[in-house]
Amino acid sequence: MNSVLTTSIAEFLSQPNIEASPAWELINGRAIQKPMPTLFHSRLQRNLVNYINLHSESCRSSPRVALYCTSSLTST
Repeated sequence: MNSVLTTSIAEFLSQPNIEASPAWELINGRAIQKPMPTLFHSRLQRNLVNYINLHSESCRSSPRVALYCTSSLTST
């Protein structure tokens, strides 16, 4: 029988290497290190950030932060 050790969120966040690069994520209770981004990923990220900043007045994006919005994006 194959058993997998699972980690709670508290245990995951208390690990000393959690801030190491590349980043870690908790998936289904397992701590998994993310792979390093590729050149394709970097270009895609740059293009997405530029598109968001060009086409939105209420949102601003940067490569290190997903998205900042100053107003609601839902329409009424």
